[in-house]
Amino acid sequence: MFWRQKKPWPWEEIGEAMGRKLLPQTDKLSNTIREAFEDAPSSPQDVENFAGRRWRPELTTFLMFWVWYIATSPKLREAGATERLFGTYRRVCRESLIGAGLVEASADEIRRWESGLAERFDAYKEAYESRVTEKAPVLFTGTVGWVFGRYLRHGGEGDPRLAILINELGSADFVGLAEMMKNLERTYGRL
Repeated sequence: MFWRQKKPWPWEEIGEAMGRKLLPQTDKLSNTIREAFEDAPSSPQDVENFAGRRWRPELTTFLMFWVWYIATSPKLREAGATERLFGTYRRVCRESLIGAGLVEASADEIRRWESGLAERFDAYKEAYESRVTEKAPVLFTGTVGWVFGRYLRHGGEGDPRLAILINELGSADFVGLAEMMKNLERTYGRL
């Protein structure tokens, strides 16, 4: 009887490769969003400065959320992958953000950044998971895009146009990560 032997999943390598892509992915999405609003009569107040001190860190956190969401799924938790995948990913992202000057290298600032991630991930998760329990479709308020805008504006109201666009980009990112996991399962075997 022949069977395919499962290869061990290289979770650390996967997390590291994904972490190295965070800033280029952030810059690409920033350009996409900027271009989407170029022809609009007025841009949302949130997106006036795509290279600003608030924009890039918030967008990187938003993108990191999707990796965290997948990494903390029951399937990956049961496989013992959560810490190996997301821990490595978070470390590489932190190093990239420090290198880009978006996070300071002091222990206090790193703790503050980690705390901010946890807070935002919980808020994004709540918004994302509540969309499937709503009786009516949620267009922008209460969505992950709306939560993103609120953090970007320090708790102020977000812009519906930005919320809808961020929702779409987040959905595409999530679908891309799910496809990546399927491709990895073809290579390394089912979890």
